[in-house]
Amino acid sequence: MTGIQMGNWQFTKPEVKAEHGVVTAKRPAVAQVGLDILQQGGNAIDAAVAMAFAIDVVEPPMTGIGGGGFLTVSLANGESYVVDFFPTAPGGATPDMYELTANFRADKLGFTGIKDNANAIGARSVGIPGAVAGPLLALERWGKLSRETVLAPAINLAREGHEITWYETLHSANHLDILLRNPEAARLYLRNGKPLLAGAEKPNYLKLPELADTLEIISREGAAGFYRGEIAEKIVAELQKEGCQITLDDLANYQALVKEPLKLPYLGTELLLLPGGTGGPTIAEIVNILEGWDLGELGNTSPEYLHLLIETCKLVLADRLTYLADELPGQATTIPWREIASKEFAATRRSFIKEKAAGTYEPGNPFSQGSTNATYQSSADSCTTYLSSFDAEGNAVALTQTLNGYYGSGVAVPGTGIVLNNAMVLFDPRPGQVNSIAPGKRPLSSMAHFIAREPGGRNLALAGANGGRKIIDTVAQVLLNMLAFDLGAQAACGSPFIDPNGEVTLVDRQVGEATLNRLKELGHKISPQTATVWPRLSANPNAIKRQGQYILGGSEIFTPSVAAGY
Repeated sequence: MTGIQMGNWQFTKPEVKAEHGVVTAKRPAVAQVGLDILQQGGNAIDAAVAMAFAIDVVEPPMTGIGGGGFLTVSLANGESYVVDFFPTAPGGATPDMYELTANFRADKLGFTGIKDNANAIGARSVGIPGAVAGPLLALERWGKLSRETVLAPAINLAREGHEITWYETLHSANHLDILLRNPEAARLYLRNGKPLLAGAEKPNYLKLPELADTLEIISREGAAGFYRGEIAEKIVAELQKEGCQITLDDLANYQALVKEPLKLPYLGTELLLLPGGTGGPTIAEIVNILEGWDLGELGNTSPEYLHLLIETCKLVLADRLTYLADELPGQATTIPWREIASKEFAATRRSFIKEKAAGTYEPGNPFSQGSTNATYQSSADSCTTYLSSFDAEGNAVALTQTLNGYYGSGVAVPGTGIVLNNAMVLFDPRPGQVNSIAPGKRPLSSMAHFIAREPGGRNLALAGANGGRKIIDTVAQVLLNMLAFDLGAQAACGSPFIDPNGEVTLVDRQVGEATLNRLKELGHKISPQTATVWPRLSANPNAIKRQGQYILGGSEIFTPSVAAGY
């Protein structure tokens, strides 16, 4: 009798190769929006902003105009900027605004034991959203097309409807409890209390006419149409009804911030990373430490490289959990993110990595004197989106935005189509911590994307991902795949990944049995995983890379995410 032979469940996607422009997005309809804008004469900024508003319509579990994020733009003329439009704490927020129960726990995976989960679910979990202010600021400064032209595709998707796929059904089914808590959210995204289903014989579409109306107001009036007037009044009324003391002034005073990127030399390129209380300084520390070895000689699935990567990620996590948080504008700061991102600090930390696994690491000391900050970390979830654009002139944009949790706070504002974020869960709910709550403060974010370019010049590569706490390690691995191992955009996104955040490191089985066995011999606690659709082993990256006269695009292989070009 012949034995049964079983192959692995494999996913593949082709690499996009184009001459004029490439975009990436988590939904094909949104990537098409970006391509259309480029072909209408828009630049990479126009395309990214159009896709940002379109994905706010099409990917409601992950993002929406009630959320926030970060945008990095690297212009063909050498200028570069970061737009920080992450949510902020309301003006009435206090460090002790949430009651901690006897079961409270803080560890590297987040905070648990807050009474009624008030920092994660419902009105009191909502931060002031920035997802309207940030992209519109970028459009005004660096775009070519009108606001009306750029927002028109999102309005059309909301008015005419977008197709429900298996992926939307999966997410709404897995998070019914969040949607059912709020009658308006249930009305928008459920039918008779059940998930919307993908069409079996013909497409099933979700129409959001109230959201279309809201977007039309924003198209006509700009950010003021969201942060002041009727929409703002509806947001405040709904939240105050549910016990959140947000005010009209909180919305009116929100500002997206234009910042200098964190710039880092690496292997002959200049990396542009997110600054401050983000994943950017942590990625900088990872690549700075690993710069001490010739990774290209090792191979990206070798046990030697993965040993160094695992140890580095665990070491930098100890630093991140102790020292990083947001810097309040206009206030003196002791947040040492620049020191953590420095070559000098990396050199002191690199010396701790030995030939065998160390297990755990104590945080380093980026100050001249010791720090008394307690360790902390924001809660993590895989609810974010990432998109990017690269145009014929050589301009590039990387944009990551989120509602934070799946469907954010679960609070939908009647008459607007808006679902609001739950960014307050990202703060440490204990007073006296570096990431404690303060009025107008942004919480620590795991968001991390990068743009690599010739020093001060031509853009070469960019990538980012969605995936909560897994974003940092995944984006670092994609960066190393593209620059240290010289992989193309698709190969960099489709290679095996690890998740080193827990006590046991998760490793994709595709690295091979010999590598897995060697990692165990080196003292690593690992759990071999089969990468698949759900749950995800890693974050979900997309990437763009210049290769000669061509622009290459790649996307992760387990979701409807795409790269597209012309």
